[in-house]
Amino acid sequence: MPVISNCFKRGFRRAMIPFVILILAWSLKNCCDSLKTGEFLTAILAGRVSPHWFPPAVFLVASVTSFATGTSYGTMAILIPTAIPVAFALDGNTYGLTTMISLGAVLDGAIFGDHCSPISDT
Repeated sequence: MPVISNCFKRGFRRAMIPFVILILAWSLKNCCDSLKTGEFLTAILAGRVSPHWFPPAVFLVASVTSFATGTSYGTMAILIPTAIPVAFALDGNTYGLTTMISLGAVLDGAIFGDHCSPISDT
C-alpha cells in the first residue's frame, strides 16, 4: 500500500505544473474576455486586413507566442478569443473558410511553437 501511495504522490506532483499553467491560461483568457479584446481587434482590423493573409499571420503570431512562452495551452487560450472574432468578421459574420482556417492556424501555430521552444517541457 505505501508503494501505491508514493506513486500517487509523485504523479500528482508532476501533474501540478500543467494544472497551474492551465489555471493561469484560463485566468488570462477571462481577462481578455473582460476587456473585450476580440471586439476591439475586430473593430480595428475588419476593414484593413485581407481574409487571405489573416490565417498565415495568425499562425505566425501563435508560433512566436508559443515559442516565447513555452506553452501551447496559454497561446490557445489567448489567441482563440482574440483572433477568431476577427476571422468571423472577415468572413461576413458567418463560419466560413477564413474562420475555420484561422482556428486551425491558432492550434497548429501554438503546437508548433511549443515543440520548437527550448523552454517547453514537451
